[in-house]
Amino acid sequence: MGGVSNTSEAIAPPSSAATAHREGVARNAFWLVVGQAITTALAIVLSAALGRRLGAADFGVYYLITSIATFVFVFVDWGPPQVVRDVARSPADAGRWLGATVIWRTATPFLAGAFAIGIAWALGYPARTLALGAVLIAAMTPLGLARAHGLVFRAVERMDDDATVTVSAKILTVAVALPALALGGGLGSVIAAQGAAAVVALVIGAAIYRRRRLPRLTVDLATVRALFWGGLPILTMSLAAYGQTYVDSLVLARLASPRSVGWYAAARNFIGTLIAPATILATASYPRLSRLAADPEAFRVEVRAALRPILVLGMLAGVGTWLFADLAIGLVFGRAHFSPAIAILRLSAPVIFLYFVDVLLGMAIMAAGRERRFSAVKVAAVVIGTVLDILLVPWCEARFGNGGLGVELAEIAAETVMGAAALAIIPHGTVNRHVLGDLARTLAAGAGALLAGEGLSSLHPAIGLPLAVGVYAALVYALGLVSRDDLALIVATVRRRRGGARTAAAPPGERGGSA
Repeated sequence: MGGVSNTSEAIAPPSSAATAHREGVARNAFWLVVGQAITTALAIVLSAALGRRLGAADFGVYYLITSIATFVFVFVDWGPPQVVRDVARSPADAGRWLGATVIWRTATPFLAGAFAIGIAWALGYPARTLALGAVLIAAMTPLGLARAHGLVFRAVERMDDDATVTVSAKILTVAVALPALALGGGLGSVIAAQGAAAVVALVIGAAIYRRRRLPRLTVDLATVRALFWGGLPILTMSLAAYGQTYVDSLVLARLASPRSVGWYAAARNFIGTLIAPATILATASYPRLSRLAADPEAFRVEVRAALRPILVLGMLAGVGTWLFADLAIGLVFGRAHFSPAIAILRLSAPVIFLYFVDVLLGMAIMAAGRERRFSAVKVAAVVIGTVLDILLVPWCEARFGNGGLGVELAEIAAETVMGAAALAIIPHGTVNRHVLGDLARTLAAGAGALLAGEGLSSLHPAIGLPLAVGVYAALVYALGLVSRDDLALIVATVRRRRGGARTAAAPPGERGGSA
């Protein structure tokens, strides 16, 4: 999807190489989509069970401790783009990078966890919340080690193996947690299920690594130091990204009611699902962007090819969120206790589209080695978002009885800042008139779909939803955002599935022992 149709955009390699290039990205994206689709479906099932079983207030507690744990794992998951980039360029070094990552992820959860729990304690959170947060951090530690293997799988473009690890963890979590909830268990049972799933995921990841005959894990302190120093700029971006979620949850919990936290948590479950395709496509493109960064022309073409589907899917997610937020909340959580979450979810529509664009541009900036400047801007965006949180959450709580609306307004401002900064930092000429043309056509398709969707709002959702999607798809095709070649590529990728994923895309002679 997103093939280059303008001849002035063509690059030097022959068409067969360019086609293989696009097929590789499509194949990577396919397996990431498969993994994300399964885990998303399971996550929605689990969230629905938790929300209906626990109610808005306790569901808010679960969101809060999850936010604390996610913040901790920013420090634990140190430098993923660096590991993927370096292993993609030199697969023979996979063993020492995996060893350094495992050492780091074994040592840091407890130190970072103590820091995060200490902040929550200083802010006066209940002892039960602090204890549940600490247990959740410990339970997630093996999952961090499993994801370390997943970084290598992504670098050598074995996205199917990465999906296997992720899906296995989620299946076991749901398989254990749902019966426990049905038997009267609470948050403790869900955390126990997550811990058991994390251990299984680690075992599966290590077994796949050995079966693929990837380079043997080695302990190299020089690589640990390289991971630390090389990951600092990337850490700043990750810390800012996930730190914003952490800060949002803390501010919301202190300045709004427990029910507002629960409503916001319900909306965030859908937002995380809706932005997943952006992460999938950016992740699938990142190894190739890293290898092409030294060739400005090829890099520019690759960014445009990756950005076009990002724009198309981002607009679809944003428009769909605005039109069908009430349907989503009602089906999963029920309107009785979670109807205010509808307004939060609807307000997130522009945030979702901006995030789609920002995540791809951010990946391109990191692939080009310009992450230091981008990380500084990300920190500034977090400061802006936090200040706006403090101002807008109590205002929305007092005026609308829903402090979560304030968080979404702050996020719109923060993502806008990030997008503007990314356009300034990305290598000159990457975002050109062709990219701006894609953006204009995407906005036109989105506006048309939004008008059509509003006109179809009186129909039953089973009819209105597919019709609205169909209108958008027709507009996207008519405006040239998707070509027949793109559709043929998608169909061919789905048909091949594992057959097309047999070989990694690293050139012969660069794989070391990682074939």
